Amino acid sequence: PEGPVINDDTNGRSVSGSRLQTTSLVPLTPGRLDLPPQQLYWWNTVTDSLQTTRTQAIVLNVEGTAVSQGTAPEALDVPTEANPAADEFEALSADDLRYLGAAIVLTLCAVFAWFYRHSMTSLMGRMLPGRSSEATLSLQTAGSIVEPRNLLDYLTRWLSQQTGSAPYQLRYTHPDLHSRFQRLEAAAYGGAEAFTDDERREMLAALASLQRRRATGSAADPLPPLYPFLDPS
Repeated sequence: PEGPVINDDTNGRSVSGSRLQTTSLVPLTPGRLDLPPQQLYWWNTVTDSLQTTRTQAIVLNVEGTAVSQGTAPEALDVPTEANPAADEFEALSADDLRYLGAAIVLTLCAVFAWFYRHSMTSLMGRMLPGRSSEATLSLQTAGSIVEPRNLLDYLTRWLSQQTGSAPYQLRYTHPDLHSRFQRLEAAAYGGAEAFTDDERREMLAALASLQRRRATGSAADPLPPLYPFLDPS
């Protein structure tokens, strides 16, 4: 089989991807050919679990001459006479089966791409402003989460629900909190040192302070003037 062709597409508020894997099918004898069901594995970002998609089996009726050992399939002259009883079916040559196999693979890739796009759209919906439909999240619940990846996911959703922002948007308004999110992400996915209990408590305290300041109408730190010498004060 040829190597896979992988495409990633980021467009605005959605992310999609596809993987095309081509496999050639060359039958050696005429008769019934059963293509077994295929399984696709994909990660469901809504339920945070591995999902399996299974296709249906395909039955082919191969006509022609059996291939003897040492005979290249390309060298065979396979007759493809029309069947008068069912003229919509034709004898399948090796090339026909290759095209059929490619069509099956493309269909599977389309299914995989649909599931991938649906999953990524759900994930972006949880992270982008104004698109959370979850119940109200609390920092008290976050305090009981130990695993860094689960904590990062929960706090990201909490931030989106409370402020309508993603962690990267804190870079200029709340640089200290932004660096804490980076530290947690490095511990969760980057192989960095474990996220300690003290770091967790300090991060939750910083988020609680942000929540209180938003309630009093002073959510963001004042930015310094762009040109200090022109500042009227």
